[in-house]
Amino acid sequence: MPKNVGEVQRFMEKESLASFATVSRDRQPHAVPVFFTYENGKVYIQTGRQSLKVRNLLGKKKVALAVYSGEEAVILRGRQRAIFW
Repeated sequence: MPKNVGEVQRFMEKESLASFATVSRDRQPHAVPVFFTYENGKVYIQTGRQSLKVRNLLGKKKVALAVYSGEEAVILRGRQRAIFW
């Protein structure tokens, strides 16, 4: 497992697949595999506007992301911001 910020950043920059977790209105967890981009300390996930992930995010800010490769893993928890275009 990466041990410091530099190792985490290098790990995140080389990976692109993760498990993304949200919670529904009725408090049911929803974890799905997603492709992501890591740039300047931020994680970007592209998905359809009507996906369950997006519906779960409306009105909620907290999310979790687990990125793993072999025996290495990084688990991120934080706040989301949806960007629509």
